[in-house]
Amino acid sequence: MSSSSKKASILGKHIIGYLTKKQTFPDTITKIRFELARGVNPLTGLPGDIALKQELLRRMSENLPFSVIYVKSCKGENSFLGGKRIILFVSKLLSNVMKKYGGETDFLVHIKGDTFIILTEKKRAEALCEHATKCFDHLIAFSELVDRKKSNTLCYSRNSEEKWFPSIFMGIIECGNGDNLKIILRKVDKFKDYAKFTNGSIYIHDTM
Repeated sequence: MSSSSKKASILGKHIIGYLTKKQTFPDTITKIRFELARGVNPLTGLPGDIALKQELLRRMSENLPFSVIYVKSCKGENSFLGGKRIILFVSKLLSNVMKKYGGETDFLVHIKGDTFIILTEKKRAEALCEHATKCFDHLIAFSELVDRKKSNTLCYSRNSEEKWFPSIFMGIIECGNGDNLKIILRKVDKFKDYAKFTNGSIYIHDTM
């Protein structure tokens, strides 16, 4: 599928999601255009790429150490139901974990598709990842997002070669020691390859 076709498909999904009995098609298009213009993801309502770059630049200008957490949801083989639903599931889970274990300055961004970014203080980064991965694996096992017809006879294990349940991958990058925006975004981008081989929800520290 071409990039233009993918964009059209994504926009179509957003339109369907916004349409209700009280909304007309023009109203829906207007709302989506408004949210895209102000840098908000139309699906989750979270800040997007523009807000991320602005917040990174602000934190770097303060010359204080902070952590960037890359988050990607990974679909399980044979058990995954509905891309949009799992993305919303992850966004709500991350928001709740940050409210409970995060700080006032922590920042959650939905940059695209199934990828999120969390900006937090170094002292909280690992705890946020630990709580998020454990909560995800616990909740997803009982979620309607799992196809019971195909996975209810299997016992899920982090060390199993089978990927029957969706999972999340989280990568921690420590920043503030002379890193610039390009270096940080390059490190974030490298985590994409690690996420492809995730078997069960895990988090790792940047070693690149």
